[in-house]
Amino acid sequence: MLTYQCHKRVKAAQIATISEVIHGETEDYRLVTTTEGEEINVKANILARWQGPVEGHYLVEYEDGYSALSPAHAFEAGYHLPGQEPARWNTTGTFDFGVAIEALKAGQRVVREGWKGKGMWLSLSCDGSRQVPAENFWSPHNAEFARKNGGMATVLPAITMKTAGGEILMGWLASQTDMLATDWQVVEATTSPTDYVI
Repeated sequence: MLTYQCHKRVKAAQIATISEVIHGETEDYRLVTTTEGEEINVKANILARWQGPVEGHYLVEYEDGYSALSPAHAFEAGYHLPGQEPARWNTTGTFDFGVAIEALKAGQRVVREGWKGKGMWLSLSCDGSRQVPAENFWSPHNAEFARKNGGMATVLPAITMKTAGGEILMGWLASQTDMLATDWQVVEATTSPTDYVI
C-alpha cells in the first residue's frame, strides 16, 4: 500500500451521545448529540457500519456530501480547525517555514527571530484570488489589461512584507536562508502599528 497525505476540508463534529434507531417515514436515523451540544439526524446505516460504541468518534461530512465516522485519534491526527494548526515547535518555541506558510494562510502575521525590534512582519494579501475592477489598479498597465478584459482582472494572493522602514512590500520572496530557518514566530496584535510582541 502507498502512503497518502490528506489535504481535504471537511465538516466534522465529535459524538457525545447517540439515540436508539428512530424509524422515519422514508429511512431510519439516529439522533446524534455532539460535544458542542448540536443535535444532528444521521442515517442509521452510516452508524451501523461500526461495531461497538461510537461515542467520542467524529462524524465527518466530505465536500461531496458523503458522510462517515472516524475514530478520534485518527481524525485529530489528520485534521485541525482553520487557525488552529498543529504546533510543530522546536525547543526555542519557534517553528519552520512550512508552519509559517500555514500561519499566513490562516490569516496570521509571521516574523523571524532576527527581525525582532525592527517592526517587520509578513502577511498574506488575501485568502484567495479576487476579481478587481480596472479603476482599482495602481499600475496603468494592469488597469488597461483589466479594461480590455471586460473591466475586471483576477488578482492572485501574494506574501507581503511590512518593512523596517514602514513600507508595505508587495510580493516578498523568501531566500534560501528564510526557507530553511526554524526561527519563525507568529506576531501578536498590539496597539502600535510599528511594534509587536511575540
